[in-house]
Amino acid sequence: MVSLFNNFNGDFMKQVLKKSLLLVTAILMLVGYSAKAQRLTDMTFSVSQGSWQQSTGWTVLANVVDDASYYVSLPFQFKFDDYYNSYVYMSSNGHISFYPYYGYYNLTNYYLTYTYASVQVMKRDLYVYNGMGYEVQGVAPNRVIVFQWLGVDFYYGYSANMNFQVKLYETSNRVDIVFGPMNYGSFPFQDYYYYAPHLGFTGTNSSTYINIEPGPTFVAHFSNRNPEPRYTSSYIISSQIAGYCTQGVTISLTSFPSLLMFGHKAEPSCVVETSTMEPAEL
Repeated sequence: MVSLFNNFNGDFMKQVLKKSLLLVTAILMLVGYSAKAQRLTDMTFSVSQGSWQQSTGWTVLANVVDDASYYVSLPFQFKFDDYYNSYVYMSSNGHISFYPYYGYYNLTNYYLTYTYASVQVMKRDLYVYNGMGYEVQGVAPNRVIVFQWLGVDFYYGYSANMNFQVKLYETSNRVDIVFGPMNYGSFPFQDYYYYAPHLGFTGTNSSTYINIEPGPTFVAHFSNRNPEPRYTSSYIISSQIAGYCTQGVTISLTSFPSLLMFGHKAEPSCVVETSTMEPAEL
């Protein structure tokens, strides 16, 4: 009887130990993958047709402004390209910048990567005529800070009236670019670096970026996998911005894939089908 009890007890403890080891291994794998997934080029890119909701209870940083950047303290820690950020710089030239804040005041337009660690919506030399600022929505741990630009025109004056937002999500570290009413005026879109507004994301150094090419199928050119079609990510085919970046279009960058199985890595998406999006008439 004692022998049977000892055998049972030994087998039981072995099973408990085995399951415990499997659990610990799974947790370590999940934590390790989660940490890695915070790098910019490991994030998941997607595009959807959503809706534009203009922020009204916002803090206005400026009503009419040209070539200005504003320090904005974040209501929560936001991890971008493996760095936790407690503040950002919001530029009147269509982008926000994170650590290391390199080029956050950059007005030149030659390359996407002239500004490090950034979200670039319409990065170019711009005028803001109807206000720029931010609003914090929701409650912890699910708050969202919305950065908003209203009544934006291109430098030199082209009678444009563009409206757009960048949203940062607490906990999930998700980033959304949301386009509102986008009147591009008489801006002469050309496939030339000076005239090309930048759309995409940059990492904490000059070699890491996600360059977004709009179209019936939005393509995300990840620097570590498919960096073409432009030299060092300098610009996309700019005329397609006007055709496909229209009201409600939402570009999302997600830290963690929606499906994760232990032992299997979900690859970030590079190409997203958006066949329901028809080009706008220019």
